[in-house]
Amino acid sequence: MATPPKFLPKLSIGLPVYNGEKFLSEALDRFLAQTFKDFEIIICDNASTDRTPQMCREYAERDPRVRYSRDERNLGSVANFNRVFAYRRRPCLSGPHTTISIVRPTRNQAA
Repeated sequence: MATPPKFLPKLSIGLPVYNGEKFLSEALDRFLAQTFKDFEIIICDNASTDRTPQMCREYAERDPRVRYSRDERNLGSVANFNRVFAYRRRPCLSGPHTTISIVRPTRNQAA
């Protein structure tokens, strides 16, 4: 993983992915559109063979809140999921509840 950004976010959002080119842009766009802005997105790519690596690099170059790590070999879903937690710097939101169907602009905003 690249050197962490200089800011320390209040929240880490974990996004383990494998061959996610069909949903990745929509998911990242929705996360980045949050009204709560003090977060980082940690993408752990499990040796994707589609356009996922290129897409992730583009997002990481455009927005410093996006951190991207890619493994050269497939570790399996559990190990890749655990990598998200290893790279987090704050409490982490990751798993089924991060699916794009429920990510709305105020999803991570305190009540």
